[in-house]
Amino acid sequence: MAIFGDLEDLPIHEVFTMLSPRTGILRVWNLPTDKFYEFHLYQNSICGLRVNNIIIDDVLQVKDCIIALINLRIGNFEFDKKSMVELLQKFRLPVEYTLLSTVAALDEIDAYRTYFPNAQTRFIISGSLDLWLGEDLYTFGERTFSLLERGSSAQDIAHNLGLNLEYVQLNLYKLRSAGKLMPVRAFESLVNSVRPKEPPPRTLMPSPTTMNPSPPHKPGFIRRMINALTFNRY
Repeated sequence: MAIFGDLEDLPIHEVFTMLSPRTGILRVWNLPTDKFYEFHLYQNSICGLRVNNIIIDDVLQVKDCIIALINLRIGNFEFDKKSMVELLQKFRLPVEYTLLSTVAALDEIDAYRTYFPNAQTRFIISGSLDLWLGEDLYTFGERTFSLLERGSSAQDIAHNLGLNLEYVQLNLYKLRSAGKLMPVRAFESLVNSVRPKEPPPRTLMPSPTTMNPSPPHKPGFIRRMINALTFNRY
């Protein structure tokens, strides 16, 4: 027997909490956007996701989809019980932790929005990623490392990975605060300031003979006598 309802009456995070112990497919549709979601649930975890029949295998995109549904608060849902073999098995995201971290991210976006850098500011990795950053931030850094290694903006990352722009801005802000990122311009200025300067062009010193030219050569005494005798002979 299917379970169905309206997101206006039962928000999506409460739907997940209610259904997570079950095994089956949670469908969400009739949204203000043109998207249709299928969350595959198994033993209190999200094990698969389809969006418009496209399989999603990126954990960051799963959280991004939940953020989108929490923000929309309009639509319908339906849950159908399924066996495990009928489900996608792409990951195992604990429902409770995923919801808590997603809601926390939304709260942080509201709290730190005024501190976010411009969406077009390009950042570059300036420090190693460490596990003490926390699982979510470490995962974000790992997933975006190749883009940030060459310098990317929040807008670039959101477009390339299909993520919510403010969610990307939040994580860039946190990585920068942890000393793991620098704006590209600041990084280039730092590199230029510590780069060894080119030595000045070498100036050739004039040789001693050029500085103090010797006087014109004069014949010695004997040579002068020979010249005189020769001249008198004629």
